[in-house]
Amino acid sequence: MSTERKKAVQIRATKQSNGSLINSGEAERKSRGQTNLKPFPKGVSGNPKGRPPKHDTFTSLLKEEIEKQCPDDASGKTWKECLVIATLKLAIKGNATALKELWDRVDGKVPLRMNEEQGPLEIIVTYDR
Repeated sequence: MSTERKKAVQIRATKQSNGSLINSGEAERKSRGQTNLKPFPKGVSGNPKGRPPKHDTFTSLLKEEIEKQCPDDASGKTWKECLVIATLKLAIKGNATALKELWDRVDGKVPLRMNEEQGPLEIIVTYDR
């Protein structure tokens, strides 16, 4: 070990009361009262039930709320039903975005056609000087 490396190790080491040296990470853990921390044995999880499901994401909250009854609707429709009706009304009035959204939902998005019979497309670029 080089002398520079030995100096770096000595600087980061802390002397215990019994005279042995411990590194700064161990000294910090002991000073915080975390002396009994040990890694989990192989094959044993620290969280056997797994991560709890999140209910605070925007999507999960939206899915939950959209199924509830709309308070502004007298006939008792859900938010989802009100949104469908509103989108249909916009499309009838000529709103292109609403119309496209309806077509995509009803018929599905138009797939890109790949012409596999002709093989890969070859592009030739020429430069005139």
